[in-house]
Amino acid sequence: MREDVVHRKLTADGEGVGDEKRVLAILNTIRAIESGKASIQDAVKALKSLDTLELNADKQRVITEMCTNQVEEYDRLAADIEDQMSSSATSMEAAKKELIAARQIRRNRQEYNLLVKLIEELPSRSETQSKLEDLSDDLNIQQEKQKHLENKLAERRNNMIAFNIIVENLRQLIDEDESEITGVNVEDDGKEEKKRDKESTPGTSVPPPKSDSPLDEGEVQ
Repeated sequence: MREDVVHRKLTADGEGVGDEKRVLAILNTIRAIESGKASIQDAVKALKSLDTLELNADKQRVITEMCTNQVEEYDRLAADIEDQMSSSATSMEAAKKELIAARQIRRNRQEYNLLVKLIEELPSRSETQSKLEDLSDDLNIQQEKQKHLENKLAERRNNMIAFNIIVENLRQLIDEDESEITGVNVEDDGKEEKKRDKESTPGTSVPPPKSDSPLDEGEVQ
């Protein structure tokens, strides 16, 4: 960020906060070093501020990459869920038609039972017996169809239950991820505040400057 931009932002915000305030402090320290007015403690403090800025930049980069990956993953999951919902709607429509057919089969069976009773009340005849056998065969076929339809309906019901469980687990996963990201930011801000309070306490010894080597991505996380 250019120096004049930093100055304008600090002029608008007062003394400034966060990284912008650190950048301005480092610039002032560099000017003091060039003019020979800065002490070793000022230089060490500037190096520590630079380390803090690098750490914050690395953390923001990792968080940004993580959020981008999660957004892409959520987009894929949303597309999969939409496809499953479309497929489930088609399956439910087919199941509705099958249910109507099953109800018709039940009515047919009730009518058959009534017809059987009427036939039993009539005198026994070969033609009546033949019709009764035909009706019995038809009943067996209808019962097999009904059993098949009931099995398919049970399978559809189980699939819908499993789908609802997947949707609920996905919602909980999203809520947990958002809570973890918020918790990481709050914890990092608290650590930085404690570190600044410790450095500003009188009588505290100044530790040696940190190495300029890049921080591990695992430490950032």
